[in-house]
Amino acid sequence: MNAVFVSGPINSGKSTVAALLSRMVPEGRFLDGDDYAPRDQPFEKRIVIGLARLVEAALLEAGKGRMVAAAHPLSAADWTAVAEAFTRHRVEARCVTLAPPLALALTNRGSRALGDWERNRIAEMYELGFERPSFGLILDNSGETPEATARRIHRALGLPAVAGQSL
Repeated sequence: MNAVFVSGPINSGKSTVAALLSRMVPEGRFLDGDDYAPRDQPFEKRIVIGLARLVEAALLEAGKGRMVAAAHPLSAADWTAVAEAFTRHRVEARCVTLAPPLALALTNRGSRALGDWERNRIAEMYELGFERPSFGLILDNSGETPEATARRIHRALGLPAVAGQSL
């Protein structure tokens, strides 16, 4: 496997879990979708451009033999486009969606305090079904640490481990 996309609504733990997962595999690289979205564009355009840039970066890293763990919320149409891009390049990609209950996603987690816009967007993402897609592995990560979630993904996907690391 060359890439794992960690999806889910805002505040579900995508970035934290993907970063941890990238450290569990040889030649792992973490890519955060937020880093690829242009700040000077309207929200909807930022999402489209950011995902396209993220896919390009993930394919580049995978082409160098690195295993990518990328964090970005994906709709069914997004995942279809991502999967097709990876298939065209003969690169294997999987998707894991983090799906904590809405009530938990709406709370301040970690060091990040949610603003009104984020709370509204989280509720909208749950209404749109980002936590229960029709593709990939879906995990309720509400009762475990981010480390435990990353280990669970690692085991479920049968990923290689960094030498000497116990999972």
